[in-house]
Amino acid sequence: MPKNPPSEADLCDVVVAKLRAMGWKVVCEIPFFYRRIDIVALHGKRLICVEVKTSFTPRLLHQARSCQITADEVYCAIGSNATHAVKNQLLNTGIGLWQVVGTEIIGHAHSYPRDPDQYFRAKLLAKVASASETTRGGLPCGPESGYLRGIAADVEAFKQENPKATWRQIYEAIKSPYSSSANLYSALRKHDVRERRKEARKNNAI
Repeated sequence: MPKNPPSEADLCDVVVAKLRAMGWKVVCEIPFFYRRIDIVALHGKRLICVEVKTSFTPRLLHQARSCQITADEVYCAIGSNATHAVKNQLLNTGIGLWQVVGTEIIGHAHSYPRDPDQYFRAKLLAKVASASETTRGGLPCGPESGYLRGIAADVEAFKQENPKATWRQIYEAIKSPYSSSANLYSALRKHDVRERRKEARKNNAI
């Protein structure tokens, strides 16, 4: 049987492994404005962002361009080949292009160093310093995902040890891809409702 194509998480794993092998500090799923940056890497004073998708899309380009305000260099990493038009488009915007093939990375376009906004760059550096290096990039974080269930378990354990903790304190203590305590609370509340409905369906089926 043919193998399933690599997922976004699989592609992130390859990029992360390669960067770490070259001495970079690498963290994933870093909150930035209204979303998360797939991969942020730091080597000395050089700060790069990598947005990952299984194939090139306009959304990928939009995400990568939004990173240019905060990083010295920005790359798109994809699991399929890109057309010459796409490569030229990225060259014109200064965004680099990596193609992940198995466990290797093929560079199709180099990112031109930019002069990012120093305020946003400093904020991203602070998030990199406090982020967990064990978080895997490219995983779904919806209410059905095991990743969110893991966050819910960490929050519950923290609340048991700190019953008077506020949601701001919980947010600061628990590693998550959410950009605020309100977003974390909202996601976990929806997750809890869905889990209760799932359990109710199981009970009714017995």
